[in-house]
Amino acid sequence: MGKSKIEWCDRTWNPITGCPGPLVSPGCVNCYARRTAETRLRGRCGYDATDPFKITFHPDRLKEPAGWRKPQRIFVGSMGDVFHKDALYRDIDLVLSVAALTPRHTYMFLTKRPDLLWNLNQWVNNVLALSSYKSTSEIMGSDLYRKWLDDMLG
Repeated sequence: MGKSKIEWCDRTWNPITGCPGPLVSPGCVNCYARRTAETRLRGRCGYDATDPFKITFHPDRLKEPAGWRKPQRIFVGSMGDVFHKDALYRDIDLVLSVAALTPRHTYMFLTKRPDLLWNLNQWVNNVLALSSYKSTSEIMGSDLYRKWLDDMLG
């Protein structure tokens, strides 16, 4: 992928794209990735013509980070949710393996499904796990928050 205009990263990398419903957050209604996939990218650049926002693994993109010689801050999954329930664990594992094999880069995974991300338990030092929520009630209602709170309070 090309250099990013997003201020907090240098590049975006999308080895897994898509995030089909159901919508898991009020923020999903205004999703940039969905809107872009269903308009400009429909039937192009690896996006299906009939269902452009379905979960799609792009194995040809796995080699991209190895070619970036200078350390990069990489937003992984800007065009979907790598940790969507329809993404195969095998594919997610390959993506995380690329991160482990290129420690000069910092990989930032953003998901609305932090429970799956947390359960994979395969983190390496150059991976940041981030979750986006639109409201406090979303955070308080998440299973992951309850697990964390239980651990903190004993």
